[in-house]
Parts: sequence; structure tokens; C-alpha cells
Amino acid sequence: MLNSLTASHFESLVNQDFTTAGVDDKRYPFKLTSVNIRVTEAQQAYPERTREAFSLAFEGPENLEFIQGTVELEHPSFSEPLPIFMVAVGEHPEQKGRLLYQAVFN
Repeated sequence: MLNSLTASHFESLVNQDFTTAGVDDKRYPFKLTSVNIRVTEAQQAYPERTREAFSLAFEGPENLEFIQGTVELEHPSFSEPLPIFMVAVGEHPEQKGRLLYQAVFN
């Protein structure tokens, strides 16, 4: 399923929560804050053969000790959980203890 996803699948979901289960079986929200499309050199040279590159930015839950890895994100718009590799990219500038995350699709 991940191979068929494009930025347009997520654009209408900005400012909505995706959830995942932690190792403690609690549900944790990850708020989608932006969808960023970027055009790669390969895409410019071979637009019919390459996938649209995009990234998703998320705001993580407060005080979650998660730096990077694959999480099974769930949202009502998708029929099954999305196994997405996310990386912490920094601390939220206004909310101490909350990290910002990024997932990249190439």
C-alpha cells in the first residue's frame, strides 16, 4: 500500500491526529502538521517512471521517548495501519517535551 501513496492522500488530513500503539499498549497521537512535495532530479528526467517525492511532518505526543523507527500509524481515512518510518527532527519550539517528526517518501 505504501508504494501507491502520494502527497494528495495526506493533504486533506493536515492538522488531524494519526495514532499508534506504544510498547505499553497505550495509544499515542501524532498530529500531521504539513505535507511537503519536492521535485527530484530523477523525477524531472523521468516523470513517467518515478514516484512523487514528499515528506510528512508530525507533532509527537508529549514526553514520548521515541527517536526513530517504523510505527504503524492509523487514521480513519486508511483501511489498514500504515507502517511509516519516522525520525525525530527536533523539539517543538513552543512546547517543551514534545518532539517533531518527519517521514520521507521517495
